Amino acid sequence: MTRRMGIRRRAELLSWVAEIGGAGGASFAVGAATGLVTAVVVHERLDVQPEISPAPIFVVPVLLLIATGVAVVAVAAVTSRRLQKRMDRTPVGEIMRV
Repeated sequence: MTRRMGIRRRAELLSWVAEIGGAGGASFAVGAATGLVTAVVVHERLDVQPEISPAPIFVVPVLLLIATGVAVVAVAAVTSRRLQKRMDRTPVGEIMRV
């Protein structure tokens, strides 16, 4: 429908990627930040006997965070592409009725 209004196919796809990726990226950022802050605060308190070594070690799962970020981008791209294909097949009358 947007191409009928003069928007190119690539611009429409980038618009969908930005919208879906923005929502997914914001959710990922808030979740990761909340999880890391909570882990930092709690991990020292879980040691039953802090006077006995070794001290608890906090390791940030950097590889997992990067992999999850890549997955968010991939899901946004695939979802946007599928959405664009579906919008191409949907009659304009059905879209406007909703």
